[in-house]
Amino acid sequence: MVGRVFREKVEVIRRPRSGLAREAVACLSRSEGAWSIAEIGSKLGIRSWSASHLATAAARRFEKDEEFRTKIESSVDLLWKQTTYKQT
Repeated sequence: MVGRVFREKVEVIRRPRSGLAREAVACLSRSEGAWSIAEIGSKLGIRSWSASHLATAAARRFEKDEEFRTKIESSVDLLWKQTTYKQT
């Protein structure tokens, strides 16, 4: 979902310091997936303290950046549509 909305390849998102899409993954993992910081770090291949900084930066950006927030909300919508579709 994030890759589609942010127009970024998954391989790029997995790279350290890859930008907004990576922050979006951290944001969504915390808010929608209820993942721990350790889980986010493990999935992104970074240490917990780096994952914590990433998640904190994403939360700040979500509050201040309307475009980022809109893209996060679009990602959530796509996620829910996909989840709902699979259950029916």
